Order: sequence, then structure tokens, then C-alpha cells
Amino acid sequence: MTANTDNNSSRGIRDFLTPGWMITALLIIGFSYVAFTVLAPWQLGKNEVRTARNDRIKQAVQVDPVPFSDVFDRTGTVPEDQEWTRVIVRGHYLPQDQVLLRLRLVAEAPSLQALTAFDTVDGPVILVNRGFVAAEDNQGSLPDIPDAPTGETTIEGFARKADGPSDKGVQTLQGAKQTLVINPTQIGEAVGTALGRDYIQLADKQPGTVNAIPLPRLESGPYLSYGIQWIAFGVLAPIGLIWAIRSEMRERRREKQEREQLAAHTTTGAPPNPGDGHSPTPADNRPVNRNDDTGSTAESAAPADRQQATAPRRRARYGNVKRKKQPRAWIPNDDGERF
Repeated sequence: MTANTDNNSSRGIRDFLTPGWMITALLIIGFSYVAFTVLAPWQLGKNEVRTARNDRIKQAVQVDPVPFSDVFDRTGTVPEDQEWTRVIVRGHYLPQDQVLLRLRLVAEAPSLQALTAFDTVDGPVILVNRGFVAAEDNQGSLPDIPDAPTGETTIEGFARKADGPSDKGVQTLQGAKQTLVINPTQIGEAVGTALGRDYIQLADKQPGTVNAIPLPRLESGPYLSYGIQWIAFGVLAPIGLIWAIRSEMRERRREKQEREQLAAHTTTGAPPNPGDGHSPTPADNRPVNRNDDTGSTAESAAPADRQQATAPRRRARYGNVKRKKQPRAWIPNDDGERF
């Protein structure tokens, strides 16, 4: 019994070694692999980055600012884990070395931001984002932006990492140098001054502040839930494949049993073969009474019984079919009328 079961199981599994099933299995396995190794880590990594950023911002507003040289090195670079640290630095602005950042949203509205060079006392020249003004609908002119103060001063702001370079670089539009990204290297080349690699976002109520840019909202975003969803998809996909294979095997076994039952009914309900040596009996040769209602009824019912025996109803694949409504039988009454 065990050997037969093992043989049937092996034969059933071999039935699925077809191109269609094998391609489906490979696609599902590949999807699960990508979900576990690429998609889920990608979203979970973004969640870690967002969480770390939120922690740094919360810490920055709770502690006192630190000296500029504690965060920026001699090249004006900020370590990744030090972004958003609040710093304090002394020096003076270079108002002639200014570029406008355009097409940047602030509070869900377009704005222009003033990027001005600041020469530190004991370090490199650093780019300072002095704040924003609302962009005007009239594209023919620029909004008024207050000039940076002259003379030596002390400012306080947040250490920020630079954006990647722009293909368009710095362009002169409407009589002013403008850019789409905050990349001090490109801006320094445009204004003719070597700038540090990163920059400072000026805090509120500081010398030279236009309108201070608000800090980002401390929200984690949907990345954690997305990562968990990709893990769940990677687990459920193989489970769904196994369920589909088992369901297919079960349906194939059921169809095989139905075919065997159909063959058995056909064999038992078939009329005798004239060449099998069967000879009529006296009972077969006796005259038939046409007035015998019982005999006629039995004879008329026999073919229907044989037809029902030889054609059993089969179920639909993956479920039962609805039972067909049988036509109503007409039975004659005593007056010969059917009802």
C-alpha cells in the first residue's frame, strides 16, 4: 500500500514537470528572492534613514549649537551621521557671490531661496541658505530679496549635505544666477569662489535670514509597512504555488475516479452482444400484451434507467455544478388528460 502511494505521488509530481508549470515555479521563486533581498531591504533601509534623520532633528533642537569646526572639516564636508546638527560660526557674508534656488517647494508652494557665500573666520568659505521668498506668478521679474548684511557677524544654522549636481548647472535667468539644486561645487564654479562641499541652512532670526525654511515634519512615512508587505508577498507566493499544485493534483485524482466510475457504469448497463452466445429464452419469445400497462411502463422505463446508469453527472472542475432542473413529467389521469 505504501509503495503504491509513493508511486502515485511520484507520478503525480512528474506530471507537473511541464514548461508551463516550471516557468511559473521559477517566476514565483525569483519573485520571492527579489522580495527578500532587494525590495524589502530597500524599503526598510529608507525607513531606517528617515528614523535616523528624525532623531537627529529632535536632538538638534534640544541641545545647544556646537562650533562649526566640530562638524565641518577643512573641506567643508559634513559626515552623514552629523547632518542636521546645529552649528554656530563667525565670519562675514560675500553678497556678490549669491545664487537663487528656484522651483523648490516650501509649505507646498513654489519659492525662491537665497544661497549666499559666507567666509568663516577659521575655516573654508561655506554656502549659506538664507531662506526663501514666495515665487511670483509674473515670470518677467523676480521678487525682492533682502541683501545679506556686510561686516563680520555670527550666525547659527543646521549642517546640511549637498544635493547632487544638476545637468543644467547654474544659469543666468531674469538677470540673476539661478540653479535647481544646492550643489556648492557647481555654485562655486559659477560665482568664481571655492566653496565647501556642504552647506548651512540658516536658522530663524539670524543675521541675513530672509524667511527661515521650516524643519521637516517628523514622520516615519510608509516605508516600514511597505517593507513588511514585501516580506509577506515573498512568503505567500510560494505558499500559493504549493496550494495550486495540491489542488491540481486533487482535481486530477477526482477526474480519474470519475472516468473509472463512468467506465464501470457503461460496462454494467450495456445491452448484451448478439455474438456472445446468448440465446432467447421462452420468456423472450412470449407475446407482448399491448394492454398491459405495467409491462409497457417497465419497458419504457428501462432505457431511461440504462441511460442514467451509463451517463452519471460529473462535477465541474474545482467545485460542484448546480443541479439541472428536470422537466416536469406529464401523467395521464382517468379521463386521458395529462396534468
